Amino acid sequence: MLKNHEINALTEQEAEESRKKYGSNMLTPPEQTSFWRELWETFRGDALIRILTVALIITVVFAIAGVGDWLEAVGIAIAVILATTVSTYSEYSNNQLFQKLQDEYSKILCKVFRKRNGMVQITDMKIDDIVTGDFVLLQAGDKVCADGFLIDGDIKVNQASLNGESEEAKKTAANSDYVYDADKIDFLDPYKVYRGSVVTSGEAIMQVKCVGDQSQFGRLAQELKEDDERESPLKVKLGKVADAISKFGYIGGTLIAIAFMVNCIFFNPTLLPGAPAYFSVENIMQILRDLVSSITLAVVIIVVAVPEGLPMMIALVSGLNMKKLLKDNILIRKIDGAETAGSLNILFSDKTGTITKGALQVVDFISPEGKDYQSFASIPDPLREMLLINICGNTNAIALVNNGTLQVTGGNATERALHEFVGVDGTLTYETYKMECEDTLMFNSANKYSASVMKGRLNRAIIKGAPEKLLAYCTAYYGEDLQVHPLTDEVRAVLEKRMAALSEKAMRVLAFATSDNRIGEHLLQDMTFVGMVGIRDELRPEAVQAIQTAKRAGIQVVMVTGDKKETAAAIARDAKLIESTDDLALTSEDLASMSDEELKKVLPRLRVVARALPTDKSRLVRVSQELNLVVGMTGDGVNDAPALKKADVRFCDGFRHRGFQRSGSDHHPRRQF
Repeated sequence: MLKNHEINALTEQEAEESRKKYGSNMLTPPEQTSFWRELWETFRGDALIRILTVALIITVVFAIAGVGDWLEAVGIAIAVILATTVSTYSEYSNNQLFQKLQDEYSKILCKVFRKRNGMVQITDMKIDDIVTGDFVLLQAGDKVCADGFLIDGDIKVNQASLNGESEEAKKTAANSDYVYDADKIDFLDPYKVYRGSVVTSGEAIMQVKCVGDQSQFGRLAQELKEDDERESPLKVKLGKVADAISKFGYIGGTLIAIAFMVNCIFFNPTLLPGAPAYFSVENIMQILRDLVSSITLAVVIIVVAVPEGLPMMIALVSGLNMKKLLKDNILIRKIDGAETAGSLNILFSDKTGTITKGALQVVDFISPEGKDYQSFASIPDPLREMLLINICGNTNAIALVNNGTLQVTGGNATERALHEFVGVDGTLTYETYKMECEDTLMFNSANKYSASVMKGRLNRAIIKGAPEKLLAYCTAYYGEDLQVHPLTDEVRAVLEKRMAALSEKAMRVLAFATSDNRIGEHLLQDMTFVGMVGIRDELRPEAVQAIQTAKRAGIQVVMVTGDKKETAAAIARDAKLIESTDDLALTSEDLASMSDEELKKVLPRLRVVARALPTDKSRLVRVSQELNLVVGMTGDGVNDAPALKKADVRFCDGFRHRGFQRSGSDHHPRRQF
């Protein structure tokens, strides 16, 4: 619980003055282009459309002069209009949908202290309404709404969306003489918290110091407005086609015009040199008429050479692809996105939420006798009851059942995974125990365990924590019938072997035990072992299938993650990314030790990059593009933005991953690339 702390909360008038002085917490949106500007950009960026337009102008001029066909001019005009409007409308409408998704972010609510009628009250306020000087209550599951520092309490935050590090950072209250330096960006500062990070555990009060574009999150967002995109493979191919057509048309038209003039001048008996009245007015007029005819013929050849239906068909097909994919909840912002994605050579994918489900799950329970149970219901009743008490009695998470659906809030990801393993029935059963908690000990990285002293059905202390820590102090264990047995060396060896097996599968192992002692220095002595669970961010079955489909299509998939190498390699093997001894798993340090030329040589065998930094992702994209590969990149946070900006195809989940997840809400289903 927070200490009693006097908060000098802002009044509504003071908040308005702060907003005028320091700005609002709203991020400046990207410049919105009108339909007509999008239309002009489409026209200006397509070489074939420009050629067709020139041909249209010449055809109209000749039609007016009586030497051309109006039907030809009308046909070219229809092709140009359809090609430009279909392409522009598809991109414009999908950009409007994307903006609606962005607007969802502004609906996040924060718990803000405001002074009203002389009383300090906590108010749920939209994130855009936060101002510099506000005091905000941060609890587990909340997203930090602005940059600032803590004045009270202790929390742990996940800053992966900003720095790419999956390890939680501990933040604590600053001293009264602490001076906040907005220009110094230090994610390891124990007092500073940054917009975009997520509170995983604890409770604290922060004072807002930087809002909106002045926050680190906002600065990174502003950097993304620079437009340095490469042309898509489709545009490159069409550009080459347009150049070839224009050269062919110009050269062919010129040669035919010259041949026509030579034939008219030198092979016409009335115009041969020495013929009577060679320089007569009639002959000179005939030569001029022949010259006009030859120019007309050249222009007709150039116009005929241009396939006016090609841009229209490409625009129509691409537009239909965009609408078809939108029905599958895939939002494409650029009309050539589907074609570019179909031309992928290499895809750099993040792990969490893309290859894996993005949420921890209990996948195995190991009893003290070494038996496996994949579900809570399959555990024998007496032992299941003891495990239930250990899970629900020693947690910071709150599990509620609403219309038969389990809803877990608060706590960290591990505690939420344990509650979901127990499920609805287990939660209802625990409520019938009517047990009380007399004393608690919060988890910390030094002790590696947490504890609660229970009163009621079980009058013992329950402990959960690192298995190597708890198992070392256990002298007995519970059998499946809940009878207590001595923990012999043979039993200990079996459990240690099972622990190692779970770790090799990239699982986080958590053990449970009970003790007769109170919380203090003797708590861990003579404990009784309850069992241990294996927790992992499970693979998404559809992701494994997608990886195999990509491989068959000739796309190289590389998993880029912040996890350690052993964990990443285990996930990659399960996902069928690593299937042979030639497949490489490298770390960020390995990449740093390589030159670009060395990296290019090993790139075809690369499957995993562990402990990756944002700079590694940008370098991988750049090196791949230097090899003339079409590069795709998936991203889930602001730290991925530089690499996403450089990639030819960018895949991201709208409000799904760490950078855009709405606290306490369901994930948004739409994806965009």
